[in-house]
Amino acid sequence: MTTITKFLNDLYRYPEDRTVQPEEDVEQFLTHWGFTIYRTYYGPDEQWSKLLKKITDGVEEGLTELDEADEKPEAAAKARDQFRLDARSDPTTLKNLTLEDVRQLYLDGSGGQPMNTDNRPWCLFLLADAQVLQDPDFRLLKAAAADYDPVAAVSKNTWSGPQRYFGWITMQPTAVLDLYNELGMFLFKQIVNLTSGGPGAFWDPMDDYYFLRLGLRRVEDIYQMSKSIRKPRHNIHYCQLSFVRCVFFVRWKCIYMVTAKIAHPQLLITSLM
Repeated sequence: MTTITKFLNDLYRYPEDRTVQPEEDVEQFLTHWGFTIYRTYYGPDEQWSKLLKKITDGVEEGLTELDEADEKPEAAAKARDQFRLDARSDPTTLKNLTLEDVRQLYLDGSGGQPMNTDNRPWCLFLLADAQVLQDPDFRLLKAAAADYDPVAAVSKNTWSGPQRYFGWITMQPTAVLDLYNELGMFLFKQIVNLTSGGPGAFWDPMDDYYFLRLGLRRVEDIYQMSKSIRKPRHNIHYCQLSFVRCVFFVRWKCIYMVTAKIAHPQLLITSLM
């Protein structure tokens, strides 16, 4: 799990063309984080406000649950203060637009520059359409990649099975922080491909089997990397060490899943359904 210290440190964007001097105030390099969210359904405004609050509350609660947050509450508060939800709600330009229409608006910068357009791993947007806002329980939120190419997404290898990546997912509104953290380690496409796949595949960051597939994927990637490296030797040793660590991660996760289901038989029944 990401520590609150690392999360906050990663929000600093230091200049790449010069060295920061000791007398400089590093706080000037602290950036905001978050996503742009578009509203395309215009029912009661109360629903829109409740959705934004649910997202924000989920972020605040998630930050307090990161490692070290108990020991460093000031860091969690600072990270919370830097969170921004760039909410776009203009019926004259957004009403009834499709996801593809909104993607083009994001790329064009319509209505002002959206968040993360120059921050590649996080270059995506959130969408609140009729499916999202008509649900009184707010069980879903949509997240879409801005750079999705439907032609390139079609697999050239038929043996790999049907297409899994369609450029967007559904998830719980409270999972925005989890998605942001995952994008710091994996591409959006990799995250989607580890779900059940398909248009609007549901992504649950707390799904044990998602973590297991993620661990197996990391083992495979590092193993392939180690085979392709011939020199220098320290790179090989690094890959071998990372490979061993990932194997232990997967074994630990398997043990955790089994013991959890022994302690809670209902989990085992649910996983088999």
